[in-house]
Amino acid sequence: MEPRLFRYIWKHTKTQQLFILLMVLCSIPIYFVVLELPKRIVNGPIMGEAFPETDSTQRYFELTFGWPFVGDGNPPITLFEGVDLTRMEALLFLSFGFLAFVMINGLLKYIINTYKGILGERMLRRLRYELMDTLLRFPIRRVRKARGSEIASMVKDEVEPLGGFIGDSFALPIFQLAQALTALAFIMMQSFYLGLIAVGMIAITTAVIPPLRRRLITLARMRQLTARALAGRVGEIVDGIEDIRVNDTSFFERSDLIRRLGEIFYIRFDIYRWKFFVKFLNNFLAQMTPFLFYMIGGFFVIMGSLDIGQLVAVIAAYRDLPPPVKEIINWDQRRLDVQSKYTQVVEQFASDDEPINFELQAVAAECPPPLQGKIAANYMTIMTESGQKLIDGLSVSFDLNDRVAVLGNSSSGKDVFVEALVGIHAIDHGSLVVGTHNIETMPDAVKGRRMAYVSDDPYFKRGTIEETIAYGLRSSIMGDTVSRSDTISDADKKRYFRETQLTGQPYFDPDGDWTDYESAGVADMVELDAIILDCLDAVGLSQDVYEFALYSRLDRDDTELITSMMQMRRAFRLMVRDENLRGLIEYFRPDHYHNQSTIFQNIVFGSIVKPENFDGDLQNDPDFLAILAMNGCDKVLFELGVEVSNILVGLLGGVETNLNLLHRLGLMDEAELAHYAELLKVPADIKWETASDEAKRDFLIPAMRYREPRHRFGVLEPETRRLIVEARKNLRLRSSERVREAIQFYNPNRYNHSENIGANLIFGYLNSQKADVENTIRDLIYKLLSDNNLVHKLMKVGLKKQVGNGGQDLSDTQRQKLNLARALVKKPDIIVVNNALSHLDRDSFSKLFNRILDRHDGGLVWALSRSDISKYFERVLKFDNGRLIENEAMASPGDQTPQRERTGADV
Repeated sequence: MEPRLFRYIWKHTKTQQLFILLMVLCSIPIYFVVLELPKRIVNGPIMGEAFPETDSTQRYFELTFGWPFVGDGNPPITLFEGVDLTRMEALLFLSFGFLAFVMINGLLKYIINTYKGILGERMLRRLRYELMDTLLRFPIRRVRKARGSEIASMVKDEVEPLGGFIGDSFALPIFQLAQALTALAFIMMQSFYLGLIAVGMIAITTAVIPPLRRRLITLARMRQLTARALAGRVGEIVDGIEDIRVNDTSFFERSDLIRRLGEIFYIRFDIYRWKFFVKFLNNFLAQMTPFLFYMIGGFFVIMGSLDIGQLVAVIAAYRDLPPPVKEIINWDQRRLDVQSKYTQVVEQFASDDEPINFELQAVAAECPPPLQGKIAANYMTIMTESGQKLIDGLSVSFDLNDRVAVLGNSSSGKDVFVEALVGIHAIDHGSLVVGTHNIETMPDAVKGRRMAYVSDDPYFKRGTIEETIAYGLRSSIMGDTVSRSDTISDADKKRYFRETQLTGQPYFDPDGDWTDYESAGVADMVELDAIILDCLDAVGLSQDVYEFALYSRLDRDDTELITSMMQMRRAFRLMVRDENLRGLIEYFRPDHYHNQSTIFQNIVFGSIVKPENFDGDLQNDPDFLAILAMNGCDKVLFELGVEVSNILVGLLGGVETNLNLLHRLGLMDEAELAHYAELLKVPADIKWETASDEAKRDFLIPAMRYREPRHRFGVLEPETRRLIVEARKNLRLRSSERVREAIQFYNPNRYNHSENIGANLIFGYLNSQKADVENTIRDLIYKLLSDNNLVHKLMKVGLKKQVGNGGQDLSDTQRQKLNLARALVKKPDIIVVNNALSHLDRDSFSKLFNRILDRHDGGLVWALSRSDISKYFERVLKFDNGRLIENEAMASPGDQTPQRERTGADV
């Protein structure tokens, strides 16, 4: 990147800067007229010296052009004879003229400032893109050393002030200097001595204020560096939260944070002191000049050497003089600040390692031809920055289509070798050739499309499973680049395209179709989904995706699948009945009490979809309590809550010895148990007639949580059940609209969009008293959906499951399998696997390996930590301490008598 800020700005904005300068030059004469007109208004029609009589007139705006040597033979040329105006006409004409020139001057300032702002934002956009473009072209080991939070802070926050400065970089000092010189020249024309006073005060201001502000620049730089370090430290804490918690070092980390926050505080404290001292001094000097003008200028007026109009004009002109001077001083301070920021950012994005040549990352619309030949390392050496050899003089070759196992411990160099195969590690000496390409000069389009890499700890960006797998096919925008987004109009798209061109960036539509269907051997997304599901089956993720679907919610516009699920709900009931499994599920029936639900769930009998409709929670809502009071259900539940609390307090006794039982019951926690124990001691609190409103609400809580099959206190009478079902009907029919719209009630004939697919199929709760009920029902649902050819459709729903930030919503095994499925989908010539799925036992690995071979007929290089599964490969490479110590060619996969080749270690 260009190390000098002003050269960088001029290189990209010289045309725009010249346009701004042209506008500045146009504004100078207009500004002078704005300063001149008040004097003419005061000395002319207001003072009336040129109008001795009431009907006297004065000629205005006469324009004549005189020759250099005017004589009898060269009379002046009259361009405009002017107009004769009375005193009142002159006042109105000059006043409206002043207003017009003020508006024109303001309009020019508006145009200049707006254009500067747009120019600055365009350059900021360009700069941020160049920073991220540079980052994307850094060698991977350089990126790994950087802290992500610090890089994000620089790109987002630290370059932000540059956007405001870039537009002002050339135009502001010239514009403000022109304004200041115009005002100063005008003052000099009115009174030379008052002009000297103005010059003297400006000289003092420019001599005193800038040095004081440089201290502010130093403090601001210190604040920026400490804030960046704090951002990096916070990022470390987030990444290492597990280590902090398991090692009980949270207060050690807090102590470091406290120290860092203290450093920032004292830096800011100094900033405030200096900032407001400079502001005080600046304001004092600004007010000193008007004081001198009033005193000395008034003296001149009294002495007759200055008229009133001139004094008023001088004071008005000086009012406009300090702001430009102040802006120039501020600009100089900002210049120092942003130059410092720019230098720091450029240095941070500089590297001893040369960034990848842009041509190696060029977009390739056509898929590169297949790789052919061998993989050959010739005296390859890879070192750390400290000079430690990770791979030491490796020479080995094997066919691209070979299936190769790479063995060794964590420090043997096997991980470095397989990472070098896909260009993750830079090679310090020697070479590594893949097919006909040197790995260091292989274009990313070839690496990304003809090779695949599967690590043991993959990182996935936010998105669905489908998007995560298809990510490997999105190297280049395909076909028509028309946006598929419904949220962006064609006009907006054209505007985005034009702005992108103005900032010198390549334009790629992120909403266009980036999926390379041809590489995957399909025609569209429907066929690709079939390939994805097949690859998920190959890596053993089909069952996971199917279960993701059962726990997913359907979109309201997916009417076909909703209809199918409603049919399956009825078919499922028939299947349960035919299999004689009725006791495993208790269905939701609107007119019956549901024993597997709590009392609160029985009353609501649905899903709360808008909790924000309630102030707190529903069971304390006034409308809900009023529903309970309609049939006396509130009194019955209060008495039940008293009874449940009494049993629980008597049963548990000392909480300390019964915490496990208390938590298993789930009726109340330790603090609530102590609270209810105190309430039960007051007779007035346990009688409905004398209990306070607060006590009534308190005893409703354990009642609402009560579920007979789980708690078995025997307190739920048939009459109580009837009242609860009646309260359910009242809630549905007689509650306020606010409450009704917040609940989606259970209806046997309607799909509940707030529940997942599995819950909608069962439409009830499993009987918790039956053994192995979950597995039985899960198998039954799968059989039902399979018989009706719906498993495939449901798995497409499972593909919409979000993987979370970095894939954190998936287990480690699921992430590794998903990464392997991504590699299979894009059908590469060679798949490189680094310790993924190493936890599988021999039989599981054998099945997985065979399924992969059924779908992948290219090369396979797999770094393993266990030698017992290396027999499935055609060649075994074993590393130790950065050296290849064994190179065994297997006669055939699974052959137990490999032919051992001599290596450098033998010699």
